[in-house]
Amino acid sequence: MLFERGAPLGGEPRRGPRPLADETLAYLGVTGLFQEGHAERRPGRDQRSVAVVLTPKGTETAARVLASRERALSDAVGVLTLGERKALTGALEKVLARITADRAHADQICRLCDLAACPQPACPVELAARDREQQVPGRSEKEVIRP
Repeated sequence: MLFERGAPLGGEPRRGPRPLADETLAYLGVTGLFQEGHAERRPGRDQRSVAVVLTPKGTETAARVLASRERALSDAVGVLTLGERKALTGALEKVLARITADRAHADQICRLCDLAACPQPACPVELAARDREQQVPGRSEKEVIRP
């Protein structure tokens, strides 16, 4: 899991029941972040919540992971022209939107998101999950592919 620097972890609250396994795994993951000094607890929005925020060590680790991911992806697509990269991006966005079954599945798909490159309001997986929650038919190609 990677989180936006300086922002509380956890994102938008989910609607409806969540499988216990998701909550247990999230708890264990966050506990590990605390134990390793990557995150700290801060007061939440209300008495019932706690904000989890990356520490400087956590921010540094997240930056290293993203840089490693960027190097691997740049090497892999380095043989493509700019036009081919744009076409690949559009095709992958459509595929990701198509395979996103629901909110829980969206959370599984987006593990190494670069929020600067793919902000949540424009993420094809996030959009597909919202559509599924609202029972909206699939987005048109024009809506899925960003300019």
